[in-house]
Formats: sequence, C-alpha cells, structure tokens
Amino acid sequence: MAMDIRMPKLSDNMTEGTILRWMKAPGDTVTKGEPLAEVETEKADVELEASESGVLREIAVAEGQTAEVGAVIAVLAPAGEEAGDGAQERRAEPEATDRPAEATPRHAQSAAADEKPRQPSKAPPPSKPPPQTPAKAEPTRPSPPAGDHARPHNGGEQPVRISPLARRLAEEAGVNVSRIQGSGPGGRIVKRDVEASVREPAQTDAEPARAPTGGDAGAGAQPAAQRAPEAPSDEEGASPRATSGERTLPASRMRLAIAKRMAEAKRDIPHFYVTAEIDMSEAMHLRESIKRREAMPGLTVTHLLVRALAIALIRHPRVNGSWRDGEIVLHDDANIGVAVAVEDGLVVPVVRQAQRLTLGEIAARVGALTEKARNGKFGGDELTGGTFSLSNVGMLDIEELVAVINPPQAAILAVGAVKDRPIVRDGQLGIAKTMRATLSCDHRVLNGIEGGRFLEELKGILENPVTLLLE
Repeated sequence: MAMDIRMPKLSDNMTEGTILRWMKAPGDTVTKGEPLAEVETEKADVELEASESGVLREIAVAEGQTAEVGAVIAVLAPAGEEAGDGAQERRAEPEATDRPAEATPRHAQSAAADEKPRQPSKAPPPSKPPPQTPAKAEPTRPSPPAGDHARPHNGGEQPVRISPLARRLAEEAGVNVSRIQGSGPGGRIVKRDVEASVREPAQTDAEPARAPTGGDAGAGAQPAAQRAPEAPSDEEGASPRATSGERTLPASRMRLAIAKRMAEAKRDIPHFYVTAEIDMSEAMHLRESIKRREAMPGLTVTHLLVRALAIALIRHPRVNGSWRDGEIVLHDDANIGVAVAVEDGLVVPVVRQAQRLTLGEIAARVGALTEKARNGKFGGDELTGGTFSLSNVGMLDIEELVAVINPPQAAILAVGAVKDRPIVRDGQLGIAKTMRATLSCDHRVLNGIEGGRFLEELKGILENPVTLLLE
C-alpha cells in the first residue's frame, strides 16, 4: 500500500518548510534512513530521511515550494506497486502553502553547466529595470515560480531565480545577486551560493551593491558615508530605510521566529530564577589534565556542563519535565539542547540521551552539532525533542546571564565566564576560578526549593568532577 510522506516537524517551533532539493526522483528506490530531500526551516537546512523503504512514486511539492507541517509532499510505495488514484486527490489538499493545487511532479534535473534557468510563465521579462516604487504598485508583474524571487538579469534577458533565504542573506551582505551563478535546480541561487560569493573578492559591476544590514560592508559595498540613502526596493519593500539618525532593518525569518517564540515564552511562562557561584578550580584542573594527555584535545567547559547536567537531571526528574495542557510530563531521557549562536540568530541542537553518554562521547556529539550549526545544515531529529537547555556565554567576558525558557521545557541553565574571583574557604580569603550559573524555572512545574536543590546538585558535581568520569 502506498504511503504518504508528509512535511515533518524538524524543529520544535517549525510550522512550514521549503523543499530546497529532492535527492530522489519518481521511480527511484528509497532505503529506510536514506536522505530523501533537503528542507529549509526558519533556523537551518535539514535533511529529511526516509522513514520506510520502497519506491518514490510521486513528488507533490516541487523544489522551491513551501508546505505546512503535516502536508503531503510525496508518495512512497512498495516496490512493484503503483501509487494509485488517491495521490492526485492528496496533492490538492489545502495543507500545503505557497504552491498550486495541482503540483507538478519533479523530473530528473540535468547537471549540465550550460543548463538555463526556467523562465517565469506567461508574460516575457521586462526590457528595463522596474521603477523604484512601493511593492503595492506592481499588480501586473508576472509571478516567478513558487518559492523563488525573480529580478531582471543581464539587461532583462533572463530572470534571477533565488530562494527566499538566499535573497535575505544577499540583502544583508550587500551582494548583487545578478552576479551570482546559482547551483540549485535549474540554476536557482541558494544559500551556499550567496555565502560563497561573500567569501570571494569584491566584484565590479555597473549596478552598485546593496548596503548590508549590519556588520562589515561585504563584497562590492561602499562605506555608508559615501552612499546616498536608498529608497525601499519595489519588490522587497523592506530594505533598510535610513532617516535622520536612525535605520530600519528588516527582520530575518530566523529572527522573526525567535521573536515570536520568546515573546510567547515570557508572556505564558511564570519565570523565576536561582543563581549560584560554582568553584570550577578542580573541574578546570581535570580539563587541562585530560587535554594534556591528548585523550580529548577539544574538551571545553560546555562539555563538562552537559555531562554534569545529564547526571543532575536524572537525579531531579522534575527539572527535566515539561508543562503540557495543564499536566506535568516527566521525561526518562535527558535530551539537552545546547544554544549555539549563528549569524542573526540562535539554534539549539539537541544531545539526545545525554545520561547514557561518557564525557568523551558528549564532547564528540556537541562538537559535531556545533559544526552543523555553523554550516546551517542538520539531520532529521537534531533540533527537536529537547527536555532541558544550556546557554553558555563563557567565551565572552560576561559575569552572568539570565535566559528565557525554551517551551515546553521547564528550565534552562545560563552560565557566564570562568574567572579568578575572591572566595572564603574555612574562614580564609582566597582566589578561585568560579563560574556564576543562573537557572530559569517554570513556576508551574517547579518551586524555588526544587530549583535550588537542582542547582546545588549541579554545583556539587562540578566541584567534585571525578563524578564526570564515572559511568
């Protein structure tokens, strides 16, 4: 029997995803666990793995199109079995957004270097650049294919096909997209093309590059003092707008998702906070000793913290809980999310079943997830299912941080830098390497005593770090 493949929830706050690339074509054999498609979410590009083996019979959401979580994106059938008539009906379900009701199956893409991008349907491209007018003033412009943004290119001879994420990155970096060679389907410009262009030396062009929204000027950009203020683009309508003494920057898709989720968290979750100063002297000695032996050369304070948290969370299961529809849910596994800062946002990849991992295994797992965060590409469930989160700003000269809980989790730990500070031991003043840790708690799940006991447990583990090496 044919099986519907639906848009999965690839991060805890995902509502829709865009198909960047199909790795299989209709008629191809699919093995369970094999990458099937690459999906763009608000936070990252995620590889969608096949949950079953079979033959890909139909693709319902083409590359560049967007579908809501739960919408049918393809049909998988056992080898030798046809998809059946129901596939046509499923394609027309109103679950997917930004795509026609009758989605056209994807055919194999040619890899030839001289392949031309597909033209927008109906009217020919404009022969001259559109006037700089507000976005509302262009009702007669032909629409580009779903999920793409088309602009005149090479004097209007060809449109530029570009994904929404790539368009936003190009605007922020001040990159002229008409100079970028797309590597996506049909010559479509995708995220990696823009990133590669930013790394290349500045290119000259008759059209000056757009001003970046923040940070360095980027390739081809001019100093702000030498540029005249730009009017908003007629297609984007949200380009940086400059007035006397201020600038307005468009929020990225990731920033909008963070803003919505964190605003809801602060509004709906009754936060309270407990703080402790932890003597990290012995933990830092242990770290240096392990690094000298080259057993774990990349061992960091974050790895020590994840291991300590995994132990403490199992001992205090309520802190590892969640609030769900008026009930407290206690989780058997400590799935610890580690906040990683990326350009213009934050992602929280999850170390699953951390209580089952040794310190070395945690170091390897966190290192791999951090590298994926930098590249903006994750596997299936690496952004979902967290039961607790850690935010470490210790790489900065920061005393302490108070974090916002990541719902539906009951708590998050935020730590500052490990620094030499004065302490009192046995009535004697001394100097020790200490770290300030603040636990943000959901008062619906925890009270002050429970949060305090958990933080006291964590403090005890880190101040006697031999526990971190025990199975």
